[in-house]
Amino acid sequence: MILVVHISKLGIHPSSFALIIKGTSNVSWMNSLGHRNNILNTNYNQIGVGVAKDNQGRLYWVQMFIRI
Repeated sequence: MILVVHISKLGIHPSSFALIIKGTSNVSWMNSLGHRNNILNTNYNQIGVGVAKDNQGRLYWVQMFIRI
């Protein structure tokens, strides 16, 4: 998977990870069973969060959870 390759280039070799990409708020993530399970999963010990804005002003949020 491309994500794993990019993570490995940073010197991070996760034993497991989850990636959440969605164009809405954290409330929507918590209302989605799969996203909620990743957010509340105590197996992950690191988190990365990012946001990008497209040329129409829409925000896209990313949360990445890993265990290293």
